[in-house]
Amino acid sequence: MDARREQNGFLWVPQCRESWDAALHLGTRHIFEKNDTIIPSGQHVDQLYYIQEGQVRLSRVTPNGDEKIIWYVDAGTVFGETPFFDGLPAHSMHTSVGRSVIYTFSRQCIYGKIATNHPQIWENLLATLASKVRTLSNQICELSLTDLKSQVCKFLFHAKHKGFETCCQRGLVIIHARTSQQELASILGVHRVSVSKVLKQLKEEGVVTKYCKKEVWVADWDMLLEYATL
Repeated sequence: MDARREQNGFLWVPQCRESWDAALHLGTRHIFEKNDTIIPSGQHVDQLYYIQEGQVRLSRVTPNGDEKIIWYVDAGTVFGETPFFDGLPAHSMHTSVGRSVIYTFSRQCIYGKIATNHPQIWENLLATLASKVRTLSNQICELSLTDLKSQVCKFLFHAKHKGFETCCQRGLVIIHARTSQQELASILGVHRVSVSKVLKQLKEEGVVTKYCKKEVWVADWDMLLEYATL
C-alpha cells in the first residue's frame, strides 16, 4: 500500500493551502470553538468557507439522533462548496472539531475579485472537489467490499500515516488517533458493539493490545498492514 497516495483517500480530505492564503484579506475571519456548528443541516449557503487553523467534521444526523461521520477537513482546505454551487440546502452539517479559525468568502467576492485576481483558486476548487469525489468513492468501495476487521485496520493505517503523533517503544507502535470506539463506529457506519468485537479479536490475535480515545497500541504492525490491504 502506497501511504502517500492512500493515506487521505478514505477519511481526511487533502489540503491545498497555497492558493487561498493569497486571498485571505478578501474574506471575513471567524473563530469557532469545539463542537460549534459552522454549517447546520438545511441551511442555504451563500459563502465559501476556508480553514486556516483547526479541523472540521462533516457528518449527517438521522431523525433519531444517530450520526454518520463522512470525513474530516484539515487546515488549508475549503469546504461548503457543494451547497454553495448547486444552490440546494446543505444536507449534512459541518462542526468544528476543536478551536478553528475560519475565513468566509461571499458569492460576490468569489465571482468578482477572486475570479479576476486569483484565478488559481478556481483550479484549487476543482482539485478539492475531485479529492472529495475520490474520497466518497473510496468509502463506498471500502464499506461495501471489505469486512469490518479490514476497515478498522485500514483506519489505523491511515491514522498513522496521516500525521497523528506516533511513537514506537517496547516494540509497540503507539498511535494518538484521538478517536473513540463510538466515533470509529460512526465513521464506519456500524454499531459500537461491532467495533468492540473486532477490537477484541485483534487483541486476542496480539495485533492490538490497547485501544482508548487517546491512543492505540499496535503490537504487530505487519499483521495489521496485512489485514488493511485485504
